[in-house]
Amino acid sequence: FDAFKMGYHLGIAAILAIWVMWDSGEQIFIHRKDVSIIEQPAFRVYRACAGLLLLHWSWAVSTHVWTLARINFIYLFELDPRHQSPPMKIFNDAAMETIIFLLNLLLYYKTQVGTTFSFFHAGYYPLFLCLYTLKKLFSPWNIKKEIWVVIGKCFIAPFTKVDFFSTFCADVLTSSVKTILDIAWSFGFFLSADFLMDREEWMNRSSDSTKWENAFWYKNVAVPVLCILPLWMRFQQCLRRYHDTGKRFPNLANAFK
Repeated sequence: FDAFKMGYHLGIAAILAIWVMWDSGEQIFIHRKDVSIIEQPAFRVYRACAGLLLLHWSWAVSTHVWTLARINFIYLFELDPRHQSPPMKIFNDAAMETIIFLLNLLLYYKTQVGTTFSFFHAGYYPLFLCLYTLKKLFSPWNIKKEIWVVIGKCFIAPFTKVDFFSTFCADVLTSSVKTILDIAWSFGFFLSADFLMDREEWMNRSSDSTKWENAFWYKNVAVPVLCILPLWMRFQQCLRRYHDTGKRFPNLANAFK
Protein backbone atom coordinates (compact mmCIF):
# COMPACT_ATOMS: atom_id res chain seq x y z
CA PHE A 1 0.00 0.00 0.00
CA ASP A 2 2.86 2.40 0.78
CA ALA A 3 4.36 1.82 -2.67
CA PHE A 4 0.97 2.45 -4.29
CA LYS A 5 0.54 5.65 -2.28
CA MET A 6 3.98 6.88 -3.29
CA GLY A 7 3.25 6.17 -6.96
CA TYR A 8 -0.05 8.04 -6.64
CA HIS A 9 1.69 11.05 -5.05
CA LEU A 10 4.43 11.04 -7.67
CA GLY A 11 1.81 10.99 -10.42
CA ILE A 12 0.11 14.06 -8.97
CA ALA A 13 3.48 15.79 -8.58
CA ALA A 14 4.39 15.02 -12.19
CA ILE A 15 1.10 16.49 -13.46
CA LEU A 16 1.60 19.65 -11.38
CA ALA A 17 5.20 20.00 -12.64
CA ILE A 18 4.04 19.72 -16.27
CA TRP A 19 1.25 22.21 -15.57
CA VAL A 20 3.73 24.75 -14.14
CA MET A 21 6.06 24.40 -17.13
CA TRP A 22 3.15 24.58 -19.58
CA ASP A 23 1.76 27.77 -18.03
CA SER A 24 5.19 29.36 -17.96
CA GLY A 25 5.82 28.54 -21.63
CA GLU A 26 2.32 29.68 -22.62
CA GLN A 27 2.74 33.08 -20.96
CA ILE A 28 6.11 33.63 -22.64
CA PHE A 29 4.55 32.77 -26.01
CA ILE A 30 1.55 35.09 -25.47
CA HIS A 31 3.45 38.11 -24.16
CA ARG A 32 6.57 37.60 -26.31
CA LYS A 33 8.76 38.39 -23.32
CA ASP A 34 10.19 36.58 -20.35
CA VAL A 35 7.41 36.31 -17.78
CA SER A 36 8.57 32.93 -16.58
CA ILE A 37 8.71 31.86 -12.94
CA ILE A 38 12.38 32.80 -12.80
CA GLU A 39 11.42 36.46 -13.33
CA GLN A 40 8.86 36.51 -10.50
CA PRO A 41 9.71 38.37 -7.25
CA ALA A 42 9.54 35.28 -5.01
CA PHE A 43 11.63 33.00 -7.23
CA ARG A 44 14.48 32.77 -4.70
CA VAL A 45 12.01 31.87 -1.95
CA TYR A 46 10.79 28.93 -4.00
CA ARG A 47 14.37 27.99 -4.84
CA ALA A 48 15.20 27.92 -1.12
CA CYS A 49 12.23 25.65 -0.38
CA ALA A 50 13.14 23.47 -3.37
CA GLY A 51 16.68 23.09 -2.00
CA LEU A 52 15.33 21.89 1.35
CA LEU A 53 12.93 19.57 -0.46
CA LEU A 54 15.82 18.13 -2.45
CA LEU A 55 17.62 17.36 0.82
CA HIS A 56 14.55 15.45 1.99
CA TRP A 57 14.48 13.42 -1.23
CA SER A 58 18.22 12.77 -0.95
CA TRP A 59 17.79 11.47 2.60
CA ALA A 60 14.98 9.17 1.40
CA VAL A 61 17.14 7.76 -1.40
CA SER A 62 20.14 7.36 0.93
CA THR A 63 18.19 5.47 3.59
CA HIS A 64 16.66 3.25 0.90
CA VAL A 65 20.07 2.39 -0.56
CA TRP A 66 21.61 1.80 2.88
CA THR A 67 18.70 -0.47 3.82
CA LEU A 68 19.05 -2.49 0.62
CA ALA A 69 22.80 -2.80 1.24
CA ARG A 70 22.11 -3.84 4.86
CA ILE A 71 24.13 -0.94 6.23
CA ASN A 72 23.06 -0.18 9.78
CA PHE A 73 23.10 3.61 9.37
CA ILE A 74 21.03 4.08 12.54
CA TYR A 75 23.88 2.53 14.53
CA LEU A 76 26.59 4.37 12.56
CA PHE A 77 24.87 7.75 13.04
CA GLU A 78 23.98 6.93 16.66
CA LEU A 79 20.31 7.73 16.03
CA ASP A 80 17.40 6.75 18.24
CA PRO A 81 15.73 3.82 16.43
CA ARG A 82 12.37 4.68 18.04
CA HIS A 83 12.23 7.93 16.07
CA GLN A 84 13.37 6.68 12.65
CA SER A 85 10.92 6.24 9.78
CA PRO A 86 11.27 3.48 7.17
CA PRO A 87 12.47 4.61 3.72
CA MET A 88 9.04 4.26 2.12
CA LYS A 89 7.52 6.55 4.75
CA ILE A 90 10.23 9.14 4.05
CA PHE A 91 9.56 8.85 0.30
CA ASN A 92 5.83 9.41 0.86
CA ASP A 93 6.45 12.42 3.07
CA ALA A 94 8.80 13.94 0.47
CA ALA A 95 6.28 13.25 -2.31
CA MET A 96 3.46 14.94 -0.37
CA GLU A 97 5.68 17.95 0.33
CA THR A 98 6.50 18.10 -3.39
CA ILE A 99 2.79 18.21 -4.24
CA ILE A 100 2.21 21.08 -1.80
CA PHE A 101 5.27 22.91 -3.15
CA LEU A 102 4.21 22.61 -6.80
CA LEU A 103 0.57 23.46 -6.09
CA ASN A 104 1.62 26.56 -4.17
CA LEU A 105 4.04 27.55 -6.94
CA LEU A 106 1.33 27.08 -9.57
CA LEU A 107 -1.20 29.22 -7.67
CA TYR A 108 1.41 31.93 -7.07
CA TYR A 109 2.44 32.06 -10.72
CA LYS A 110 -1.11 32.05 -12.09
CA THR A 111 -2.08 34.83 -9.67
CA GLN A 112 0.99 36.88 -10.61
CA VAL A 113 0.27 36.72 -14.34
CA GLY A 114 -3.47 37.26 -13.78
CA THR A 115 -4.80 33.97 -15.15
CA THR A 116 -6.69 32.99 -12.00
CA PHE A 117 -8.73 34.71 -9.31
CA SER A 118 -7.37 34.98 -5.79
CA PHE A 119 -8.84 36.37 -2.57
CA PHE A 120 -5.43 37.74 -1.49
CA HIS A 121 -2.20 39.13 -2.92
CA ALA A 122 0.03 36.67 -4.80
CA GLY A 123 2.88 37.38 -2.38
CA TYR A 124 1.10 35.55 0.40
CA TYR A 125 1.50 32.21 -1.38
CA PRO A 126 5.30 32.01 -0.84
CA LEU A 127 4.73 33.21 2.74
CA PHE A 128 2.31 30.32 3.35
CA LEU A 129 4.82 27.91 1.81
CA CYS A 130 7.60 29.16 4.10
CA LEU A 131 5.39 28.77 7.17
CA TYR A 132 4.57 25.21 6.08
CA THR A 133 8.27 24.50 5.49
CA LEU A 134 9.16 25.80 8.96
CA LYS A 135 6.51 23.54 10.45
CA LYS A 136 7.94 20.51 8.66
CA LEU A 137 11.48 21.41 9.77
CA PHE A 138 10.54 21.35 13.46
CA SER A 139 7.50 19.09 13.71
CA PRO A 140 7.16 16.50 15.11
CA TRP A 141 9.84 17.72 17.52
CA ASN A 142 10.61 14.31 19.05
CA ILE A 143 11.78 13.16 15.58
CA LYS A 144 13.33 16.39 14.27
CA LYS A 145 15.14 17.14 17.53
CA GLU A 146 18.03 14.82 16.70
CA ILE A 147 18.97 16.62 13.50
CA TRP A 148 18.83 20.05 15.16
CA VAL A 149 20.96 18.85 18.05
CA VAL A 150 23.57 17.61 15.57
CA ILE A 151 23.46 20.90 13.62
CA GLY A 152 24.02 22.68 16.93
CA LYS A 153 27.05 20.46 17.54
CA CYS A 154 28.42 21.51 14.15
CA PHE A 155 28.38 25.15 15.29
CA ILE A 156 30.36 24.34 18.46
CA ALA A 157 32.63 21.79 16.79
CA PRO A 158 35.88 22.77 18.55
CA PHE A 159 34.26 22.36 21.97
CA THR A 160 32.42 19.06 21.58
CA LYS A 161 33.21 15.54 20.41
CA VAL A 162 32.89 15.08 16.65
CA ASP A 163 30.90 11.98 15.75
CA PHE A 164 30.17 10.48 12.34
CA PHE A 165 26.71 12.03 11.96
CA SER A 166 27.89 15.56 12.77
CA THR A 167 30.62 15.13 10.13
CA PHE A 168 27.98 13.96 7.66
CA CYS A 169 25.75 16.96 8.44
CA ALA A 170 28.63 19.42 8.11
CA ASP A 171 29.47 17.96 4.69
CA VAL A 172 25.83 18.42 3.65
CA LEU A 173 25.88 22.03 4.86
CA THR A 174 29.00 22.80 2.81
CA SER A 175 27.11 21.59 -0.27
CA SER A 176 24.02 23.66 0.60
CA VAL A 177 25.49 27.17 0.63
CA LYS A 178 23.25 28.29 -2.24
CA THR A 179 20.17 27.17 -0.34
CA ILE A 180 21.41 28.86 2.85
CA LEU A 181 21.88 32.15 0.96
CA ASP A 182 18.40 31.84 -0.53
CA ILE A 183 16.96 31.29 2.95
CA ALA A 184 18.74 34.41 4.22
CA TRP A 185 17.46 36.37 1.21
CA SER A 186 13.93 35.12 1.90
CA PHE A 187 14.01 36.55 5.42
CA GLY A 188 14.88 39.98 3.99
CA PHE A 189 12.25 39.59 1.29
CA PHE A 190 9.46 39.03 3.81
CA LEU A 191 10.63 41.34 6.60
CA SER A 192 10.97 44.24 4.14
CA ALA A 193 7.46 43.57 2.72
CA ASP A 194 8.94 43.19 -0.77
CA PHE A 195 6.77 40.09 -1.15
CA LEU A 196 3.79 42.44 -1.66
CA MET A 197 5.28 43.77 -4.91
CA ASP A 198 3.83 42.48 -8.18
CA ARG A 199 6.08 41.57 -11.10
CA GLU A 200 6.00 45.00 -12.77
CA GLU A 201 6.90 46.77 -9.54
CA TRP A 202 9.66 44.25 -8.93
CA MET A 203 11.20 44.60 -12.40
CA ASN A 204 11.04 48.42 -12.29
CA ARG A 205 12.13 48.86 -8.70
CA SER A 206 14.98 51.24 -7.93
CA SER A 207 17.99 50.40 -5.77
CA ASP A 208 16.45 52.52 -3.00
CA SER A 209 13.32 50.38 -2.90
CA THR A 210 15.32 47.31 -1.88
CA LYS A 211 17.90 48.93 0.36
CA TRP A 212 18.36 45.79 2.40
CA GLU A 213 19.76 43.89 -0.64
CA ASN A 214 22.41 46.56 -1.17
CA ALA A 215 23.06 47.28 2.49
CA PHE A 216 26.56 46.76 3.86
CA TRP A 217 25.35 44.33 6.53
CA TYR A 218 23.82 42.05 3.87
CA LYS A 219 26.24 42.25 0.91
CA ASN A 220 29.49 42.58 2.85
CA VAL A 221 28.71 40.80 6.11
CA ALA A 222 25.81 38.33 5.98
CA VAL A 223 26.53 36.83 2.54
CA PRO A 224 30.30 36.25 3.07
CA VAL A 225 29.72 34.88 6.59
CA LEU A 226 27.05 32.45 5.41
CA CYS A 227 29.30 31.32 2.54
CA ILE A 228 32.27 30.57 4.77
CA LEU A 229 30.44 29.33 7.88
CA PRO A 230 29.83 25.70 6.73
CA LEU A 231 33.45 25.40 5.58
CA TRP A 232 34.64 26.89 8.85
CA MET A 233 32.58 24.37 10.84
CA ARG A 234 34.02 21.49 8.83
CA PHE A 235 37.54 22.91 9.33
CA GLN A 236 36.99 23.06 13.09
CA GLN A 237 35.68 19.49 13.12
CA CYS A 238 38.83 18.23 11.40
CA LEU A 239 41.06 20.04 13.90
CA ARG A 240 39.07 18.58 16.79
CA ARG A 241 39.41 15.09 15.31
CA TYR A 242 43.17 15.61 15.04
CA HIS A 243 43.26 16.77 18.66
CA ASP A 244 41.28 13.73 19.85
CA THR A 245 43.00 11.05 17.74
CA GLY A 246 46.46 12.49 17.15
CA LYS A 247 46.28 11.30 13.54
CA ARG A 248 47.50 13.80 10.97
CA PHE A 249 45.95 11.83 8.13
CA PRO A 250 43.22 12.21 7.09
CA ASN A 251 42.23 14.87 9.63
CA LEU A 252 44.72 17.62 8.73
CA ALA A 253 44.41 16.76 5.03
CA ASN A 254 40.64 17.20 5.26
CA ALA A 255 41.07 20.44 7.22
CA PHE A 256 43.21 22.17 4.62
CA LYS A 257 41.85 20.79 1.37
